[in-house]
Amino acid sequence: REVYEAFFQFATVWAIGGALASDRAADHRRAFSAWWHAELGKVGSVHVPEGGGGLVFDYYVDPVTRRFVHWREAVASYTHVSDAPFSSIVVPTVDTTRLGFLCDTLLPLRAPAMLVGGPGTSKTTVLGEALRGLPDGALSFTVNLNSYTDAPTLQAMLEQPLEKKTGSILAPPGTRSLVYCVDDFNMPAPDRYGTQSALELLRQHVDYGGWYDLRTHRLMRVQQTQLLAAMDPSAGSFSVSDRTQRHFATLACPFPEAEAVHALFLAVFAGHLGAFRADVGRLAEPVVAASLALHREVSVAFAPTAAKFTYQWTLRELSRVFEGLCLSAPEYFSSPLPMVRLWLHESRRVYGDRLVTEQDRARFAETLTRVAKNFFEEFSQAELQAEPLVFASFAGSAGGGDDGGLARPYLPVSDYEKLRKLLEGQLRLYNESRARMDLVLFEDAMDHVCRISRILDRPRGNALLVGVGGSGKQSLTRLAGFIGGFELAQVSLTSGYGLPDFRADLLQLYARAGLRGEAVLLLFTDRQLVDERMLCYVNDCLATGNVPDLYGPEDKDAIVAAVRNEVKAAGLLDSRHNCWEYFIDKVRANLHLVLCFSPIGDAFRARCRRFPALTSSCTIDFFRPWPADALISVASRHLADVDLGAEEVRENLAHHMAYVHECVAAQSAAFLAQERRHAYTTPKSFLELIALFKAHLARARSQLGAQMARLDQGLVKLRLSASQVLEMQQQLEEEQVVVERKKEETDGLLVQVGQESAVADEQAVVAEAEEREVATVQKEVADFEAQCAADLASAEPAIRKAEAALDVLDKKALTELKSLANPPKDVLAVCQAVLFMTAKPKANLKRLDTSWASIKKAMGSVENYLHTLQTFDRDNIPAENKEMVRKFTGPPDAPDPSFNGDAMKSKSVAAAGLCDWVVNVCTYHDIFLEVEPKRQLLKEAQAKLDEANKKLAAVRGHVSVLEERKTSLSDQLVRATEEKNALLEQAQRTARRLNLAERLVNDIFLEVEPKRQLLKEAQAKLDEANKKLAAVRGHVSVLEERKTSLSDQLVRATEEKNALLEQAQRTARRLNLAERLVNGLKDENERWGSQIEVLKDRKALLVGDTMVAASFIAYIGPFDEAFRRQLVHGMWVPDVLGRDIPLSAAAGPSGVDPVAILADSATVAAWRAEGLPGDRLSVENGAIVAACARWPLLIDPQLQGAAWLKRHEEGAGLQVTQVTQRAYLERVRHAMEEGTPVLIENIGETLDAVLEPVLARATM
Repeated sequence: REVYEAFFQFATVWAIGGALASDRAADHRRAFSAWWHAELGKVGSVHVPEGGGGLVFDYYVDPVTRRFVHWREAVASYTHVSDAPFSSIVVPTVDTTRLGFLCDTLLPLRAPAMLVGGPGTSKTTVLGEALRGLPDGALSFTVNLNSYTDAPTLQAMLEQPLEKKTGSILAPPGTRSLVYCVDDFNMPAPDRYGTQSALELLRQHVDYGGWYDLRTHRLMRVQQTQLLAAMDPSAGSFSVSDRTQRHFATLACPFPEAEAVHALFLAVFAGHLGAFRADVGRLAEPVVAASLALHREVSVAFAPTAAKFTYQWTLRELSRVFEGLCLSAPEYFSSPLPMVRLWLHESRRVYGDRLVTEQDRARFAETLTRVAKNFFEEFSQAELQAEPLVFASFAGSAGGGDDGGLARPYLPVSDYEKLRKLLEGQLRLYNESRARMDLVLFEDAMDHVCRISRILDRPRGNALLVGVGGSGKQSLTRLAGFIGGFELAQVSLTSGYGLPDFRADLLQLYARAGLRGEAVLLLFTDRQLVDERMLCYVNDCLATGNVPDLYGPEDKDAIVAAVRNEVKAAGLLDSRHNCWEYFIDKVRANLHLVLCFSPIGDAFRARCRRFPALTSSCTIDFFRPWPADALISVASRHLADVDLGAEEVRENLAHHMAYVHECVAAQSAAFLAQERRHAYTTPKSFLELIALFKAHLARARSQLGAQMARLDQGLVKLRLSASQVLEMQQQLEEEQVVVERKKEETDGLLVQVGQESAVADEQAVVAEAEEREVATVQKEVADFEAQCAADLASAEPAIRKAEAALDVLDKKALTELKSLANPPKDVLAVCQAVLFMTAKPKANLKRLDTSWASIKKAMGSVENYLHTLQTFDRDNIPAENKEMVRKFTGPPDAPDPSFNGDAMKSKSVAAAGLCDWVVNVCTYHDIFLEVEPKRQLLKEAQAKLDEANKKLAAVRGHVSVLEERKTSLSDQLVRATEEKNALLEQAQRTARRLNLAERLVNDIFLEVEPKRQLLKEAQAKLDEANKKLAAVRGHVSVLEERKTSLSDQLVRATEEKNALLEQAQRTARRLNLAERLVNGLKDENERWGSQIEVLKDRKALLVGDTMVAASFIAYIGPFDEAFRRQLVHGMWVPDVLGRDIPLSAAAGPSGVDPVAILADSATVAAWRAEGLPGDRLSVENGAIVAACARWPLLIDPQLQGAAWLKRHEEGAGLQVTQVTQRAYLERVRHAMEEGTPVLIENIGETLDAVLEPVLARATM
C-alpha cells in the first residue's frame, strides 16, 4: 500500500502540477508545493519530504527503497572531453534528469507529452536525449513549425517518413514505430477565425487515429506513431486550443536554479581548465560566479520590450560566453590576466552586442566593470579594461583560410594599428581575386570584422547583423568570410525568383556543405526576401538544420548512401537515422548563415516574433551609427587625394563633414517628434556626401579654370593687337614706296616683252609651214611603203604552196620514189629539175650528172634530202640554176602543162609534191626579184624618214613650248597691263599670216601626185624640207632664248608687283581691323582684368561653397522649409565659417544660397517653363534632383514633381511605368540598355527586391 501511495502521489504531483511554472510575478510551483504539503500531506502514511527549500517536484520514488529521494541523487556525473564540440556537450542537471525521466516514462505508454518553457530552458536538449534513447525498432522525425505552417503543409511533412500499408493505412517502414517531435508547437499563426489548422490536424490525428487524404477525401489511418512537442509560450501564439492541449501531458521547463546553473558551467569550465597552469585553473570558480552574477543583473536591468525584443537572456547566452572561453589554449593563456580579459570580451560580445540604445550600452559597461571589480579584485582594473579589448582567431596568423586545415588559436589583439595592417593586407588579397571593395577600416569597422569572424569560426555559428542600409554589413561580412576561408554564396534574384528557386539554392548549399565538406557562407539580406516563407527554411536551418520538406524520400536515400562510408569511418552504426543525423550535423558545422536585416519599421520585429530561431540561434551584432572619430577617419581617407590647399583646411573639412552628419541625425529626431515623419541618416549618406563634394568641387574648379583661361587669353590678345598696330603702320609706309618703284620697272619691261613676242610669233608661223612640208613628204614615203608591202604580199601564196607541197612528202613517199628502178620520163624530169634547183652556186651545170643513179644517190638519206628542201634559200637562187629549171617548167607566161602536181599524182605522189615545190619556188623567186629593189629603196627611205621624224618631233616640241610660253605670257600681259587690245590685234594679224601660209603650202602640195613620184624625188623633197627645218630651228632657237629670258623677267616682275600690292592691301585691312578692335575693347581690357581677379577669389572660396551644396544635396531632401533653413543657415554655414573653411559668405551667413551654387537663374527659369512650381521649396527640390548622384525618391502627393520630370526628360526618351503594370521590369531593362531615364510611379513603402542591384548601382 505504501508503494502504491508513493507512486500515486508522484504521478499526481506531475499530472496536476507539472504544467505550473514560475516567473517574476509569481512562483506557482512553490505555491503548489505549499498547498500540497498543507492539504494532502495530512492523509496517508507516505509523505513527500518537506523542508530544506525543496519542493514536491524535487523528489521522486526510488524503485529500490520505494522512498522519496531528491532528484540530485539521480543526476549522472559529468566527465569533460576536451576535444568534443561545445554544441555536443550535455551536462546533466536536476531539471534535465527529471524531465528526461518523465518523457522516457510516457513514451512507451504512447502518451503525448509537451514541454513548455522559455528560450534556453533545455526543451530541445531533453527531447533530443529522449529520442536518442529510443529502442532500435523506433524512429523519430522532427518537425519545426512556424507562422506559415498550415494543415496541408504539415500533413505533407508528417507523411514523409510513412509508407502506405494498404489503401487507407499509413505506418512507418516495416514493423517500426515512429515518434513525431514537434518543436515550436504554438508558432502557426491563427486564421481569421482564431483556428490554428496545423494544430487541429495533430488533434485530429490523436482523436481519430489519422487524417484525410487531400485528394480522395478518405480517412487515412496512421498507425504506430505518437507525439512529443515543445513550445515557448512567449513566442508565436501565447496559447493553443484546449481541445488540442488536453491530449498532452504538459510539463513546464523552468529556468534552472542558480545552484544548478553554477554546477553546470563549473563542471564544463573546470574541465576545460584542467590542462592549464594551476593559477589559471583557479579562475574556474570566480569566472563562473561572475558570469552568473552578470547574467542576473543583465536579466533584471534589460527587460525585453516591444522595441527591445532582442533582450532575451537565457542559458544560451551563458553557454555562448563559456563557448568562447573554451576556445582558449594553454600555450597562449599562460597567466590569469588574459583569461579574465577573454571573459570580459566574451561578455561584451554576448550581452553588449544585443543592446539597442547607447544608454543601455553605457549601463551595461558600468555593470560589467562593477562585476569585474567584485570578482577579480586582485587584478588591476586598468589592465583588465585596457583597449583594445578584442580577440580574434586570425590575430596570430596570415588569415585568408591559409591554415592548413588546423584550428587557429583565439588570441588577443594588442593594438588597433597592427590589426589595421593585418586587415588591410587581407583586403588587398581580397581585391586581387574578387570584386573590389574600397573600405576604410576605422576602429568600429575592425571591431565588426572581428565579431563576425568570431561567429563564423565557431561550429554552427550564425550571425544576425542588424543595421541600416549602407552601414557595411555585407562588405565586412565578405572580408571576414575571406579571412576565415569561406566560400561566399548569395541569392541571385531574377524577375521570376520565388520559393522554389530558394529551395533549389538551399539544396545546392546543403550538398556543398554536407556532401563535399566545403565551408560555405550564405549572406542573406532582407532585400532578398521576395517571399516571407523563405524564412521558414531559414528558421529550420538555424534551429535544427533539418528542413522537413527540403528533401524527398528518394533524395534522402541518396544522401544516406553518400555519407554511409563516412559514418562507418567515424565509428558509428550506419543506420539510416545515424547517417541522416551525421549529414545534418556536417551541414550545420560547415554552412554558416549571416543574415543582414534593417531595424527600420515593424517588419524586423514581426519576423523575429514569427521565426524565433532568428534571435535564438543567431549571434546578434547591431551596427550602430558611426561614431564621430569613424566619420572623421573616413572623410580624411577620401579627402587625401583632393587638393584643398592647407592641410589645416583638409582636417577642418573632415570634422565639418562629421558635424553635418551628426547634426542631421539630431534634427531627424526633432523632425520626428515635431512632424511625426522619419528622416534617416545612414553611413551610405555620409559616403554620398563625400563623393558629391569631390565630384562637384572638381567640376566647379574645371569650369572656373576654363573661364579664367578664356579671359586671360583675351587679355593677351588685346595687348598683342595694340603692339602689332604700330608695327603694321610702319610696314605699310615702307611697302608703298617699294610698290611704286616696282610698277615703273614692270611697265618698261612690258613694252620690251611685247616687241620680242611679235618676232617670236612670226618665226613660229614659218616653223609651222616647214612642218606641213615634212608631213607631205612623210605621206609619200608611207604610200611607197604600202605599195612595196602589197607586192611582197602577192608572193606569199607561192611560198605557202611550196611549203604545202613539202608537207605531203614524207619518208615513205620518198623511199617509194627512190626504190623505182626505171622511173617514168616525167618523174625523172621532176627529179632533174630539183637537182638543178638545189645545185651549189657557180657549179658547172652542163657537166652535172642528171642520171637516175645520181638522183638516187642525192636521195641517199631521205631525212637529209627532205631537210635540204625545207631549208632551201629561196631568196638567193643563182640565175643559171633557175634558167636550167625553166627548161623543165617552161617560161612564166607559158608554163609546161605536163609539169604540175596534178599531172604527176597519177605517176608518183612524191614526184607530184616535188613538182609543186619547184613550180612555186620559181614563181616566188620571180616576184622576189621584182620587189627586192623596191624594198631596198624603201628601207633607205624609211631610215631617212625616221631621222626626219625625229627632227620634226624636236621642232614640234620646241614650237609647243614656245606656244605655251607665248600663251602664258599673253595671259599675264592681258591681266597686268593696258596693252591687251594691241596684243590681241597683233595676235589676229599673226593668225591671218599663219592662215595664208597654210593655204599656200596646201596648194603647192595638192599639185603634187605622190603616187607617180619616184622614191628619189620623195627623198629629195625630204632632204630639202629637213634643210629648211634646220635653218628655221636655228633662227627660232636664238629668238626663243631671248624670248625666254624676257618672259622670265616679266613673270618675276609681275609676280613681285602683285605680291607687293596684295601685301600692302592686307596690311591696310589688318591695320584698320586692329585699330577698330583696340579702340572697341579698350574698356574690356580693364573689365576682363578685374573679372579674372573675381574668378580667382571665387576659386579660392569653392571649398566651402561646394561643401554646403554637397551637404544640401545629400541630406536636406526629407525636411521641410523651416528645418532646411535651420540646418543650412543655423548650423552648417556657421560651422564652416567657424572652422576657417573658405566660403563665399564670409561677410555673413545670409548670403549663402545652395540653389545659386547648384544652378544659375537661366536653368531655374527653364525648369519653371517645364512646369516646376515657382516656390522656394520646389526650386530646391529641382536642384537636388538635377544634381544628386543617387536615384531621387519624390514624395509627391499632388504629382507636381512627376509632371515636371516628364517634361524635363521628355527629350531624353523618358519611360514611365508602375510596379503594378505587367512586364514593368522588361521596360526598366530596355531603358537600361538604351540609356534612357525611367520614372517608376506609385512604388509604395517597399520596392521589388529584383530592383536592388539597380538601385544600389551594383555594376561589375
